[in-house]
Order: sequence, then C-alpha cells, then structure tokens
Amino acid sequence: MHLLVVTPDFPPLGSPQAYQSVRLVKALALAGCEVTVIAGMAVGARKEFHHASETYDGLPSAVVVRRFEGSNFPSSTLGRRAYRYFMPSDPNCQYWPLRQCLRWAAATLKIDGIISVAEPLVSHLAVQKTQFPYRVPFRCFWFSDPVPMSADAMKFKWRRSRCEAICRTALQTGNYIVGVTTEIVDPIMRLDPFSSAECMVLPHVYDSDDWPRPVGCAIDSVSTDKVIRITHTGALYWKRTPFSLIEGVRLLKRERQDLPIELILLGGIADETAARLAEIQAPCPIKLGGVKSYSESKAVISDADILCVIDVDLEHNIHLPSKVADYVGARKPILYIGLPNSPVVRALEGHPVFAQAHTPAEVAAALKYLINRRRYAGVEKYEIICNKFNLKTAYGILIDKIYKNHEHHY
Repeated sequence: MHLLVVTPDFPPLGSPQAYQSVRLVKALALAGCEVTVIAGMAVGARKEFHHASETYDGLPSAVVVRRFEGSNFPSSTLGRRAYRYFMPSDPNCQYWPLRQCLRWAAATLKIDGIISVAEPLVSHLAVQKTQFPYRVPFRCFWFSDPVPMSADAMKFKWRRSRCEAICRTALQTGNYIVGVTTEIVDPIMRLDPFSSAECMVLPHVYDSDDWPRPVGCAIDSVSTDKVIRITHTGALYWKRTPFSLIEGVRLLKRERQDLPIELILLGGIADETAARLAEIQAPCPIKLGGVKSYSESKAVISDADILCVIDVDLEHNIHLPSKVADYVGARKPILYIGLPNSPVVRALEGHPVFAQAHTPAEVAAALKYLINRRRYAGVEKYEIICNKFNLKTAYGILIDKIYKNHEHHY
C-alpha cells in the first residue's frame, strides 16, 4: 500500500512539527506501508532537492522524501506580521511550489491514500485543489496545531471565514479528520453536521528510539543535596511567560532557603519577555539556552530533575505542546503551569509524578510535591503513560483504519 504524506515541516527543518511528521511517517512505514513524503525545504537548503528523491536517516527504506521550496515569510519582523494578517491560510511555506509537487505526484505515482499534515492550513488547501486522474480511496486531513478560526488567533473575521472554508472542504473531501486535542477537532466537525468524515484525536508522540528505557539517570536515586534543575524547553512569548515559575521558586526558597535550585529556559524568548527577565531579581540562577537543535534539547531534558511545561494562559486552551510527548518519553517529573481544564492536564492523567499549577503560590506547592515525590517513582512506574504516547501504540488506531479502508476498496 502506497501512502502520500504532505507536510510543510520535515527535517532538516528543526521545528517540533517536523519531528512529529517524522514519527508519523515512521509509524506508517513500520506498519508495512510504502510512503512518499512531500515536504518543504529548510531555508538555505540546496535547490536541487526540488523534486529530487532522497532518504532520511532513521526512517525505513520504504520512505522516499521529495521537496518543494520552503519558507515564504518576508525577512523583516514587520513583513512577517503583515503577511500573517493578510494571508487567509496563514502559510509558512510556498503554496505554488507545493501545488507543482502535488501535480507531479498525481501524474507519476499510484497512491492508495493521502495524509495531509497542516501547520499551517496551506498543505490542506493545496491537497484539496490537486486533481488526481484516479480515485484516492483514503484521505486524511491532520490538524496538528490549533486551527486559526478563533478570535484569539485571528483578528479579522474575513480571515477566520477563509480558514473555516478550508476546514469545511476538508470535511467534504476527506474520510478522516485528525487533531491532537478534542478542542481542535470538535469545532471542525461542527462546521458540517452532515459530513461523512470520521474524526480521531491522536496526541503528539515520542519515538522510543529517541528515548530508550531508562533515560539518563534514574530519578529515584537523586540525592537530596543535589542542585535541582527545573527545565523548560520551547519558545516564551505572548501569553507563555516564565514569571509564575520564577515567583513560585521565590516563594519556595523563602520557606526552604537551603534548597539548591537552578532554572533552565531553553528556546527563543520574545523581546518584551527578555527585557522583563533582565529587570527582575531572580531567586536562583537562571540559564537561558536559546534555540537549540533537537539532539541538544534531548541532552538538556535528560539532565533535568523536573521538566516544566509553560502553557499559553487562555481560558479556552486548545494546545497540546509537542514537547509533552518527549517529556513523557524522558520519564521525568512534570510541572505544568496552566489552567486545570487544559488538554495537557487531561492528556497527562495517570502520570506518576505530575503537578498542575497556575499562580506562584500553586507553583511553589507543586514544586514541593514533585521534589518529594520524585524519589519514590522509579522509571518502571512510567510505563502506562509512556504507552499512551509511544508512536507504535498511539498511531495504531489510524493504521488500523488505513488497512481496513484498503481492504474494503480493493
């Protein structure tokens, strides 16, 4: 069975979505599918990649990758902001090279199914517009990040309506709609109550090849006098800021002055957040790591004692950060800073060393709990939650649907 996976983000691009796309493709290949990936090029990549086939290290030989030209964002910050306001599909890749690559695929390949991964919606739009000379029996539209239909993400009503139109067409032309949270899928399914498309909620996953068991040092043997590294990975911007974490540590240090703590913030930081960080008097050492590669991030995560997820502070949150899956794979305590009704809290139900907090006082109490609890939870206690996020099990539902559809059609 031959599947076509369309994803703007794919290594060597180092974004979280690029690695999630790799894991999806790997799960399909391990299940016996032949996979052709149509992916964007990283900025500065060699132009001869365009329409040329290549293989990717770590993927089975049944996977072939073909590239279309990548980033379409203007170079200036002001230009990028204007572009995001006026492009209804909010793409960060070029639409017409993607269409050209899809036309090549339609004319050259005989495929049994298409999986379009959208962050942003441009790949869905391009797949919808491509005419195949034969019937493609399986079509799946995968919404990996929040669909930009909400007023929080889209300030212009006309722009939200264009995005809604793309989602509505996906319902009409796809067998399946996939989202990483119910908060993403439900609004899409409500667009067309008579659609025959079936929805699936599949989380971001981790690869056990990246996170073998056990990872690094066993957390149940950490000594009490060791410096406690509290690590957050990912961009800090807009409503995702580290100040509740810092103030929570300050409150904890007032109670436990002898407790050695170090904060590590890995990833890009918005200018206004960086300026505020420079002005405050920190209660403990803070290391700013900047943007790192995935392998470098893995090393920092492996060295951490407590992993922190700082989420966007929205009442109606639909995010499930992809780093959550890697945190689970690392088998470490997790502090979640966000509201208790978020998808992350629901996804991590059953995690053996997990605490949710929002205010600085809650952060201090959560850290005290995690510091004490971590000594009593060995790596074997993580197996149930790890199975939930492992690519071999998490994508089993989708793979089962693909094969059943294939048997029915042929």
